[in-house]
This record gives sequence, C-alpha cells and structure tokens, in this order.
Amino acid sequence: MSYICSIRKTQRNTNNKNLAVMKTIKLNQIETKEDEAVIYAAMAYRSENTADPITSELSYHLTFEAAEAAAKEINLEVGFSAITEHCIFDLEEVTELFESKEEIELSDLTELYHEKDNTIEVATNEGTSVVGDVIISWNYEKYVGYARNFSQIGYGGQWPFNDFKYESDLITGNEESNFRTNYSVLLTADELSGLTDQEILDACK
Repeated sequence: MSYICSIRKTQRNTNNKNLAVMKTIKLNQIETKEDEAVIYAAMAYRSENTADPITSELSYHLTFEAAEAAAKEINLEVGFSAITEHCIFDLEEVTELFESKEEIELSDLTELYHEKDNTIEVATNEGTSVVGDVIISWNYEKYVGYARNFSQIGYGGQWPFNDFKYESDLITGNEESNFRTNYSVLLTADELSGLTDQEILDACK
C-alpha cells in the first residue's frame, strides 16, 4: 500500500488545482539507512532560466515503486517532466516526531529539513515537432504586454534555430520579463505549404 500525503503543491503559474490527501504513518513504515530516513517524492517539473523551477502535482510516498507509479500517472503539460526524488531526513529528528504519538501524518515529516537526491526522470512531454515551422524570437518593449520587438525569424531545425525540435524548446519562462527573449511559432510547416517568402514575411506584420 502506498501511504501518501499528497500536498499536491502547485508553484508559480501552473493551472493545476491544489489537492490534499492526508495519511498517517508509523515509524516502522519509514525506510531507514544507517542514520537517515528516506521517503520518495513524485512531481511534475520544468526547469527554466532561473533558480526557481516550476513544480506541481507533488506527492510523497514510502517506497520508490509507489512514487514511480504516481509519476507515471501525472498528466504533463508541454515542457514538463515527471520525476522522482529521494528525500533524505535525519533519522534522530524523525524519531523525535514519534516520541509523543504512535502515528503522524506524512505531511508532518515533510516539514522537517531534508536533502534531495537521486532525481530520476520518468517521462517528459516535449510536445509536437516544430521542425520546419517558422519561428520568431521577440521580447516585450517598455513593459510586459505593451509591444513586442521582433528580433529573428527562421525555420525550426535550421539556423538560427538549429536546436529547436519540439514545442518544449520554445519555452523560456521569460513571458513576464521586459527584455529577455521569447520564442513563438508564427506558421506551422503545414500552414507554409504554398506560401511565398513574401507572404511569410507579411504574416509577421
């Protein structure tokens, strides 16, 4: 059985609803290694050009197998990966939580300071292919939402967008920044069929 306190945290600008499922656990159910206690986390994760990645659908489990199964069940948005992590606690601190009670909620345990280790990527939603699509790079002028400065245009998979293969490659996390670069698909490869170069440029206006 998977004992889970699914705080299901959603940080920053994801659209997932916050859910809470509380389960109680006993000390002898927690995996221990020498002076450490270990539980396992599953979550959706998207790294960005900041020190604050987006995470959502966070849940904690007593076994790696349960965490892995939970990660596989996450409905991933484009650009997100489903991952598992080892959460390592000081065993003495964990034991102290049980001194006055036989059972605790798993959420009580996760509030303790712990280290994260051994991140495993279970699945990734890269989105559809953008190879051959017309891609533009741009940034906001003055303030977010005011106007967009067009900087480059090209085809996915070709210079200057050689590394752009999937929708996830377009994601930067810069949507709320004035001057940092963003990327968008102007026309898909299918929409390009039959258009002249001038018609493609006119679509940029």
